[in-house]
Amino acid sequence: MPEKPRVHGVKTIAQTRLFHIEAVDLEFSNGARRQYERINNDTAGAVTVIPVTLESVILVREYAVGSDEYELGFVKGLIDPGETPLEAGNRELKEEVGFGSDKITLIRKTRVTPHYTTAVGYILLAEDLYVQRCAGDEPEDLEQVHWPLSDIDGLLEHEDISDVRTLHALYWLRDYVAVAKA
Repeated sequence: MPEKPRVHGVKTIAQTRLFHIEAVDLEFSNGARRQYERINNDTAGAVTVIPVTLESVILVREYAVGSDEYELGFVKGLIDPGETPLEAGNRELKEEVGFGSDKITLIRKTRVTPHYTTAVGYILLAEDLYVQRCAGDEPEDLEQVHWPLSDIDGLLEHEDISDVRTLHALYWLRDYVAVAKA
């Protein structure tokens, strides 16, 4: 494995409420110098939660400002200061779909765009659901979509799903369901 580049400096070049863009001055082991830009998310990360019942998976339809469309996807949200990913997942589940979980499992730590952002994500599986709603920060109620676990391939082809976190989680869920049936 190559030696990591030496950081000569990090400078903020733009900052908004959500984004902190930095210029990073690097020197590689061969002497090459480059300046890279990255988005420093300044958060503990985000969760994507796959809530499952015995027969279905629960998704939500919500507005995505980036695509200017209503997108179908899994429960998701930022990890609040002091929360673990599992605690954040259970909180988001209660806020977005009105269920808590007695069994939340970390499936995978992910990075959507590691070349350009510091953002960390956690894919979680939520089982043993129970009814519990908590107030959240959503500007409108989210539509719930209960999809049969027996048709994950149909969900993978659904035209309203474009979020890579949801797609990644669906591929994992498809394999998980196949193993559970075997």
